[in-house]
Amino acid sequence: MLFDGAGIEPLELPPVTPEPIDVSALEDRAAPPAGAGLLAARDALRAEIDPEGYRRETGTRIGDPVLAEETAAPPAPAEAWAVQMGSFSSRDNAVALRDRLRNDGYDALLSNVKASATKLTRVAVGPMIERDAAVRLRQELDDRYRDLKPRIVRFSH
Repeated sequence: MLFDGAGIEPLELPPVTPEPIDVSALEDRAAPPAGAGLLAARDALRAEIDPEGYRRETGTRIGDPVLAEETAAPPAPAEAWAVQMGSFSSRDNAVALRDRLRNDGYDALLSNVKASATKLTRVAVGPMIERDAAVRLRQELDDRYRDLKPRIVRFSH
């Protein structure tokens, strides 16, 4: 860009006249009360989540991965798999196992779940798209961590 000289001549544009808008169709519609959508969303969330933040249907804390038995209905819309390494009533024990798995190079994760009044923290490795990959990983983990009983679970979020 050059800053010497007269510069660029301004472009003359023809005047624009706005076209009238037909608002009669909008006038016939009644506007919902302010905040109605927010209240409906709040009520839907309260029906889905308990007061402690756990999904009523799965018992899993909102935001955590859902780990379901392999025989459970597949999650929608896509199916994924994980290998669950254990469930712990002590979160510290679950974190220790997760960290051990991560230090050994595995993508380990935690999922908090509530069954009745009992709260557990699950440790899993995954997710994987193909079940065959989960089967191979379960065998590898079973061979490597003899003190644990890994099992394949469905994974959804």
